[in-house]
Amino acid sequence: MRAERLVHGGAALVRTPAGVAFVDGAIPGELVVVGPVARRGSTPVASLLDIVEPSPDRVQPLCPLFGTCGGCDWQHLSIDSQRRWKREIVAENARRLGGVSVDAAEIGLISGPGWGYRSRVQIHGGDDGAAGFRRRRSSDVVPVGYCPVATPAINVEIGSGAPVRPGSRTVLVESARGIARSDRDREAHISLDGTDLRFHPGGFAQANHGLLPALAAAIRAAVYGDTIADLHAGAGLLAAMASMPPATVRKAVCVEPDRRNADLIRENLTSAAPSTTVSVFTGTAERAVARNAVPRSGECTVILDPPRGGVSGQLRRWLVAPRTAIPRVVYLSCDAAALGRDLGALRERYRIDSLTVFDFYPQTAHIETLAILSAEGS
Repeated sequence: MRAERLVHGGAALVRTPAGVAFVDGAIPGELVVVGPVARRGSTPVASLLDIVEPSPDRVQPLCPLFGTCGGCDWQHLSIDSQRRWKREIVAENARRLGGVSVDAAEIGLISGPGWGYRSRVQIHGGDDGAAGFRRRRSSDVVPVGYCPVATPAINVEIGSGAPVRPGSRTVLVESARGIARSDRDREAHISLDGTDLRFHPGGFAQANHGLLPALAAAIRAAVYGDTIADLHAGAGLLAAMASMPPATVRKAVCVEPDRRNADLIRENLTSAAPSTTVSVFTGTAERAVARNAVPRSGECTVILDPPRGGVSGQLRRWLVAPRTAIPRVVYLSCDAAALGRDLGALRERYRIDSLTVFDFYPQTAHIETLAILSAEGS
């Protein structure tokens, strides 16, 4: 049977006599032999048993742990094919889940090296004290001495052989001041366009520092007006990117429930744009809009960087409410399915100016997409 297309999550869709199944490791166009259809939760899946006719897009995985380690799932795809399919998946999810017609060829792409890019990794302590990554779809630990997608500095730390506590989880971040560890250091630093930005090593930050200048430039170019409201601020990295010169942001409202990040937000915004007035709402985005802590009109750009589940229903309703008059929304999505759903909900009020895939995670099916939306009539 022929593998038809890649879907959200990275598997290939295959039609078997028992129905549709999703097959890890298959590539569209390949003639494959698959095992019996089973269930992974509510998802029909089947194992790839043999490849009768391989795709010209198939390449030899570089890492000997590919398929065992849970980190990479697309090393068998050429890098050009990976990037093409990421745009296709964004377009397909927008159509299927949001009813939004998007041409994959019109989705932008920002990419960098396919290997040696990852500036942030999580290592786990195995039962024997050896450091490693999680086994694919398991909590077991696979010992790792070298990772081809990690930066050289991260690999030095991974390969040091230093024992780790069994059952522990430690985040390693390549910082402007050496390797920062979540079990040791309070801050990590990155230098962006000459600006020093700080974040907690154990907190969320993009793992591909090489693409951050391009992301910052795209966000700055999208800002409309002199006010920004970052509703999922974290340590304030995106707000800082939006406020750096030549932007003329005068006021930044940052919403973040983690109190540890409040001081970092102020420090990062002061470092990026000293003349910008910063206010921090310590709570969820939903609570902030309910309490009118976020501007809902005027020359304001709303920045959204939600978790994997996407923008909540309450926030979507707030954005399209008659009383809300936000001219520009900058939405950085880490989940193509959630983005497709959210674009469908927001289209009654906003048009899509652009969609750009930032290939932060080559060799994986993980897709980061920057959507720029403008209110209709603005």
